[in-house]
Amino acid sequence: MKKVFKSKLFLIPLIVLGTICLSVVTIGISYALFTRTNIFTGMVNSDNFYFESNYLSEENPTYELNAGTTSITFDVRNYEDILRFSSTDIKVSISSDQGTLSKTETNLTGNSVSSDVITLSGLSDGESYTVTVVGDAGFKKTLKATFKVRTNDVEIYKHTDTSNPAYVLLTVWTKAESGTFSVEYEDALLVADNTWMGMESITNDFVQSISENSSITYRFFITGSTDLSKLKVYFEGNEVTEKTPS
Repeated sequence: MKKVFKSKLFLIPLIVLGTICLSVVTIGISYALFTRTNIFTGMVNSDNFYFESNYLSEENPTYELNAGTTSITFDVRNYEDILRFSSTDIKVSISSDQGTLSKTETNLTGNSVSSDVITLSGLSDGESYTVTVVGDAGFKKTLKATFKVRTNDVEIYKHTDTSNPAYVLLTVWTKAESGTFSVEYEDALLVADNTWMGMESITNDFVQSISENSSITYRFFITGSTDLSKLKVYFEGNEVTEKTPS
C-alpha cells in the first residue's frame, strides 16, 4: 500500500487563509461593538437632556400682552416632569433684543428637578421683545418667544344711552377689533332686562364675544340707587371708553 504524504507547501496557504479570515471576523466584531456602544451612549445622553420653559419653545411663539404691561416673568427648567429630568448640569444663557433682563445666565443642577425664574422689564406699549435662551450640557437646545405689548388704541367702545329715565341702553361696538369683553353692572345697582333679546339668562356680571364691525345692545332697568359711573366694560383687561357709534 502506498503512503500518502501531504505537502507542507499545501498546508502553508491554508494557514494563511485561516489567519486572514479570523482577523476579518475579529475586526468586524470589534467595529460592531464599538459602533453599538457609541450609538447607545449617544441615545442615553440625549434621552436624559431636558430643557423647557413655561413660555419659550423651539417654535418661537408670540404672546400679546395688555397695554400698560411693563414686565413679563418666565421660567427655564431641566425637566419634563418630576420623573424625567436632566442627568447633567445645564448652563443657560439668556438674551433679549431689547428690554432689561433680571439675569443673562444661570445654571440648572443635574440629577434632580431644577428651575429658575427670569424677568424681562422695561416693556412699552406697541413694542415687541424677542427672548432667546440656550441650554448647554454638551447637547444644546434653543428656546425663544416674542412678547408684543398692545397699545390702548383698540377700536372697541361703549355707548350709554340714558334718554329714558326707566332704563339705560348699553351698546358695545367695534370697528377693527374682535374678541371677548366683559360687562360689570352689579356695582352700578342696575337690573338686567331678561325680556331683552340675548339677555334672557343674564343675572349678574357677564362676558360676551363680539366680531369685527358689529355692535351689541343691552337694556338695564334703573333703580333708585343706580350709579352709572360704575357701569364698566372691559376688553382684554382694559376698560373700554365711551364713544358714540359712527
